Amino acid sequence: MPGRASSLPFAVTACIGLVAAAPASAEPPPTRNVVLPPVSEDGMSFEAPGTPPTLQMHWELPIVCLRNGWGGIVLRYQCPQAAEGEDEVVCLYSGTHETREDGGEGPALERIQACQLSDTIPPGGLADFLEQRLPAGARLVPALAESPPGWRRDERGRVFQVNFDLYRRVYLGTRWIPALLSPVGMELGRVGLELGSRIEVLSDDLRTRFRFQPVTGEVMLNPLGVSATLLRFDASHDADDPLIRITTFWGAPARHDLYADIGGWLDVMGVEYRPRNSIDELQLRFVAGGVTWDLWHSADMYSYVRLRLGAAFEDLYLDRDGVGNRVALAPVAAMEGDFTFDDDGFHHLTFVSAYEAPFVWREDGDAPPTFSQRFTNEAAYEVIFLAINDQPLTLRVAVGGGYRDDVEEAARGWELTAGAGLRFSFWVPARDMEALREAQARGQD
Repeated sequence: MPGRASSLPFAVTACIGLVAAAPASAEPPPTRNVVLPPVSEDGMSFEAPGTPPTLQMHWELPIVCLRNGWGGIVLRYQCPQAAEGEDEVVCLYSGTHETREDGGEGPALERIQACQLSDTIPPGGLADFLEQRLPAGARLVPALAESPPGWRRDERGRVFQVNFDLYRRVYLGTRWIPALLSPVGMELGRVGLELGSRIEVLSDDLRTRFRFQPVTGEVMLNPLGVSATLLRFDASHDADDPLIRITTFWGAPARHDLYADIGGWLDVMGVEYRPRNSIDELQLRFVAGGVTWDLWHSADMYSYVRLRLGAAFEDLYLDRDGVGNRVALAPVAAMEGDFTFDDDGFHHLTFVSAYEAPFVWREDGDAPPTFSQRFTNEAAYEVIFLAINDQPLTLRVAVGGGYRDDVEEAARGWELTAGAGLRFSFWVPARDMEALREAQARGQD
């Protein structure tokens, strides 16, 4: 028994020594709590979601692309900042191809952002890679790929345009133009074939809008007629300083500013063959120009009501009477408006009421110039109702009327017109909504 008693302290001491000598075990890595969707069998992609995604990746945020060993992109993702008051970070991911109707892989996605960062993942290592790279507490969920401003993507990843700037386009059109003319009477079979283009540019300071319309014209059939202009240009300006400052003293003194939003306009080389169904007259408008005064315009100057003043230098040529030509100087005055009713650019209303008073000099004598008159009036509504390959098709309806007595006697008189037609436009971009918001914010300051 004495031997047993003496061995106990030794055993305890030995155990303590062994424990002290044993190396401390490594602490487990901190849990990152990254939540991933189910990974497919190949370990390089996620299983297809059971229902189409409802979220969409953001166009303005950077995209990270994950590539396989051959350089192909297997996954695209982005991690927006957590919403205010929330700790969870919701990261969004998409594939690289559209989905076919049968659920198979379709063509590569169109109109997506380029990769801001690319990483190569080892075979079968998608889950391990993302668990280390995603922010702690992140949850990765499927989403539709991003789409550019003015475009939309459906549940299969197909992209299509939903916003159109009809002030930047080339178009072809056709329209039916019935008319009542004096003294001819009704003309129900008139048809027009249109060609036009328009380019609008907003200055960097958002205070001037320049409008260019190169090569705009129409051929009318039954009876034949042609009208075209090589180039039209005008500009609207948002003045910074008031032209007139009015102070009123009834009640509390108050100041009222009146601005002169003055711009300019220019037409170069206009042609009108057989105006108002004359037999073989040809009107050449070499140049016309003047000033515009915007009585009102929207903050981005898409829409406006304005007064246009100026003059035109013309040649009225007759082929039959042996006179040759008649030079004319025509003062011009017009009230016109252009309205875009929605941010997506689908609905447009225009009107113009113009008066011209040509002073005509004939070549066959020294007689003083002859005074003549022209009235032109038209109101038109144009709406986008369909797009083919993201090129908009519009319906345009118009009513108008006018008078002119500067043509041959048989063609002089009044006319009332109405019409409807289609325009197919090409190369129409989306409206610059960022510039629109900046202009609206400036207008509210």
